[in-house]
Amino acid sequence: MAGIQSQMVRNSYLGILIGAVASVLFVPTAALADTADSRIRCLSEVFWQTGPSHREAPKGRKLRYQLFGMPQTIFPVAIIEGTYPNSRRLLMQRLAREPWPSSHLLGRQAPQGDPRWMGYLLGLDAWGFFGYEMVSKQFIAGPLMDEMNFGIERFNRLTPAELNIPVHFYDAKELVDGDPRGYCERWSLRARLPFDRNSGLAIHDMSYHSGAIFLYEEAVKHSRRITQALFDFESWMNSSENWKDGDFEFFQEVMSKVYARQADLLDAGNGNVMGYLAFDPKGLKYSYRELLGGGASPHQYLHGTIELVSLLQVPIYAPLGKKAFQRRRLLKQMEHYFADAELPDDFDTPFADDLNAFRTKVAQRVVTVKSEILRIQRSEAP
Repeated sequence: MAGIQSQMVRNSYLGILIGAVASVLFVPTAALADTADSRIRCLSEVFWQTGPSHREAPKGRKLRYQLFGMPQTIFPVAIIEGTYPNSRRLLMQRLAREPWPSSHLLGRQAPQGDPRWMGYLLGLDAWGFFGYEMVSKQFIAGPLMDEMNFGIERFNRLTPAELNIPVHFYDAKELVDGDPRGYCERWSLRARLPFDRNSGLAIHDMSYHSGAIFLYEEAVKHSRRITQALFDFESWMNSSENWKDGDFEFFQEVMSKVYARQADLLDAGNGNVMGYLAFDPKGLKYSYRELLGGGASPHQYLHGTIELVSLLQVPIYAPLGKKAFQRRRLLKQMEHYFADAELPDDFDTPFADDLNAFRTKVAQRVVTVKSEILRIQRSEAP
C-alpha cells in the first residue's frame, strides 16, 4: 500500500512538472491569441534566457552575487512589430500571481527589473512614444534597440535643440565579450550606450538603461570628457619611447583594468537613473559619483583613477617588488603628461553642478520629456 501511495505522489509531481513545462512552451501562441490586438503581430518567437545559478558565484563573494539563483518571473514571449517603420518590440509575460519586479539575473549584475518603470515616470499615455504598451495585466510590450532610437530621433526632431535627448543606443552584441574599452570609446565619442536588439536580454535594458534619456546635455558632456581623458592619456603614453624593461606591459595591464572599471561605473551610473527616479531620487548620488566622477575635473579624475588602479596591480605581499617600481615610474610619466602634453582648455574644469543641482535637473528632465511628448501627441491628433 505504501508503495502504491508513493507511486501516486511521484506521478502527481510528474504531472505538475509536465504541465508547467507545457504551459511555458506554449506561451507564445496563447499570449498572442489572448492579446486580441491587431497591432500585436508576431515576427518571431523567442526563448527566454535563464541567469547563472547561485552555484556559479565566486566563493567568498556571496553578498555581491546574492541575486544569483532568484527565480525568473518575467518571460520574453515574442518579437513583435514596433510602432515605427522597421522597428521591433519585445512582448513579455509575467507568471500568474507573481509581481512584475524581478531580481532574476540575466547576466553579471543585470537583473530583469521592472519594464513598467518608464510608465511610472512618463505615464501610460507618454511612454508609448518609446514603444512601451501595457497590453494586459500579464503582458507588456517594450522597445528593442531600434524602437528606442526611433523614439529619441522623433523627439529630437520635434523639440527645440536645448530640450533634445543627448544619448542614443547601439546593439549590445557589438561588444564582443563585453569589450569594456569599446564601451568607453562609444560613450566618449558619440554618447552611445548598449541596448539589446533582438532577445529577451532587452528586459534589463528597458527596465534600467532606457532611463539614460533623462540625463541632461551638460551631465552627458562631462561624463564623456572624463572618459575621453583616459583615452588621451593612453594615446600620449603609447607615443613615448622612454620605456624601461617591462614598464610598457605594466602600463597596458593598468589601462586594461582602467577601462574595465570605467565601463562598470558608466553602466551602473546610467542604468540606475531609472530606478532612483521611480523610487528614491536620493539614490542619484550614486549616479553622480559613478557617471560624473563626483564632479571631478578631467585632470582630477585621470590622476585619481591611474593612482588607484595602478596601486591595485601591486601585490600586497611584495610592496617593494618590481611592480611597485613600475608603478612609481608610471606615476612620474603621468606628471610629465600633465606638464608637457597639449591638454584641452577645460581639462581643469570640474562639473558645474553639485549633487543637489544634478538631482533637480534630472528630475526636471522627466517633467520636460513627458510634457513635450504630450504636446507632440496633441499636435498630431486628428
